[in-house]
Amino acid sequence: MAKFRKRSTTDRDKAIAATARSFIFQVYSFIILKSPKDEGYYQSSHAIDVDAISDFIPLTVREPETIIKEGKQVLSRKLRANIIRKGTTKVYITTNLPYAWPLEKGRSIQAPLGVYSVAEKVGKKIWIKKIVAKQAGK
Repeated sequence: MAKFRKRSTTDRDKAIAATARSFIFQVYSFIILKSPKDEGYYQSSHAIDVDAISDFIPLTVREPETIIKEGKQVLSRKLRANIIRKGTTKVYITTNLPYAWPLEKGRSIQAPLGVYSVAEKVGKKIWIKKIVAKQAGK
């Protein structure tokens, strides 16, 4: 009888965490880069957090690359601590600026379809591609 090596739970958890982290980074980056920009406060206001909605308030305007880099560092640290230990983790990408809702509803020439709703649709497509690629063995 052939013996098959069982993958340990930690290997599986690490693979799931890596896939989730990659997916979340792509969606977060999309939100930052596709945000309408006048002075840059809206673009700088997106916060990312694990298991809780962030109460982050932007005090300064930052470059998109800096925002993405900082968000990835926060997310990586928190996901390493939470995903493997808890199993299921919620990731929140939020903004708390008062004019975020009108922007999401299309009141911007730069983002007439909003930002978060478009990111959700793009995120679903990215996730489906990852699943199909995984099933194809890529």
